[in-house]
Amino acid sequence: MQNLKTLLFSSIILFNSLKAWAQPIVSIEELRREGEIGNFFSSSLNLSGSSGTEEREDIDFSFAANKNTDEIESLIFVNFQERTKNKEIEDEANFIHARLLFKSDRLYNWEIYTQYSEIHFNYTRKGI
Repeated sequence: MQNLKTLLFSSIILFNSLKAWAQPIVSIEELRREGEIGNFFSSSLNLSGSSGTEEREDIDFSFAANKNTDEIESLIFVNFQERTKNKEIEDEANFIHARLLFKSDRLYNWEIYTQYSEIHFNYTRKGI
């Protein structure tokens, strides 16, 4: 049993450390809670860092809110990421998605959505 707990803990640590090196792809369809009635909230905060030859700090924050009724399904999702290297911002990304679905008894429903995405890349070239 102890070996199983150690393996599970090691797997979780490995999975979370790999996340720091990849930009996430947000699956809006998984966040929608389509067909479910009620209010739903979820959030996550991932902080990671390392020190040594290079000082690295990574911040990743996500928040999702759903309000679904018999007539309307709504969703808002916000994601913020920032990566620093030696106290300088190396990468920054912001993402916002908002969606409204108006349900009807007809074959098709009306849906309105908007999203905003912003990615900053800071490239620096150093001479020899």
